[in-house]
Amino acid sequence: MDDWNDTPKEKRSSASIIRWIIIGLVVIALAFFIPYYISKVRATLVNKQLINICAGIERFREVNAENFPEDVWQLEDYGYVALDEKIKMIWKFDIVNDKTVTATSTYNKPGETPRVITLDIATRMITGYGIPPNGRDVSAEVDKEHRRLSLLDKLELEKNR
Repeated sequence: MDDWNDTPKEKRSSASIIRWIIIGLVVIALAFFIPYYISKVRATLVNKQLINICAGIERFREVNAENFPEDVWQLEDYGYVALDEKIKMIWKFDIVNDKTVTATSTYNKPGETPRVITLDIATRMITGYGIPPNGRDVSAEVDKEHRRLSLLDKLELEKNR
């Protein structure tokens, strides 16, 4: 009875049913978990863009006598931040009252409220969609990006001498 063909039909059919049940459960589990992980990945990518924007604002203010940029696009036009084109297609970035940077999803199902992620410029806390309820402190990441932008500016000045 080592060979499949030697197994009685009753055992074959019950084994086959069990296999299909397991396959069905795996497919159902994937159907629930894949969208969850995709949303987490998207939120992580948007967080990175918010960190870059915050660092760009700080660098802009250093160079422009503590003035805030008018909008995120001004930062991008002047080279203080480079936003990912694919993310810009599904998220809208705004500087609100010189206090926060928001990312609002533009790719929503009909009737679904837009997802919003907010970065407070003063506290450097990210809150909103895909973030733990208490928020997430991104000070270290903003500082690292700010140092990178400062170094790039210095290299550019030396190059132009």
